Amino acid sequence: MLQSDITITHQVDDAKYLPGGKVYRYVRVEFLIGDHGPFRVEVPQDDFSAMKRDDAIEARARELRQGLK
Repeated sequence: MLQSDITITHQVDDAKYLPGGKVYRYVRVEFLIGDHGPFRVEVPQDDFSAMKRDDAIEARARELRQGLK
């Protein structure tokens, strides 16, 4: 579960085309930390779950909070 100051503002399936014709599919999630942001994380689509999304957001938020203090 996300901390109370985190708000997800946008979530969309997306893809990047890589060399050799490969395609990397992911879910792009944009979020706010309080009034700060938007920030973004990418979670691979093949193993996406709400828990993995929230874990990725929390990890990024921990990094960002160090700069917000």
